[in-house]
Amino acid sequence: MKEFVYYNNLFDIYGKLLTDKEQESFRDYYQEDLSLSEIAEIKNISRAAVQKTIKTVLEKLDYYED
Repeated sequence: MKEFVYYNNLFDIYGKLLTDKEQESFRDYYQEDLSLSEIAEIKNISRAAVQKTIKTVLEKLDYYED
C-alpha cells in the first residue's frame, strides 16, 4: 500500500515528464486498478510490454525524485 501511495504522489508531481503512453499505462494500472492482462487486452499489446512500460515509469519517477 505504501508503494501505491508513494508512486501516485510522484506521478502527481512528475507525471507531465512522462510520455502519453507511459501516463496512460500508469493511470490504467495504478489509478484505474486494471491488471496487466486487462491493459494488454485493451491496448492490443502483450502483457510483457505493459509490464515493461510500468517498470520504466516507476524507474523514471524514482529518477526524477532523486
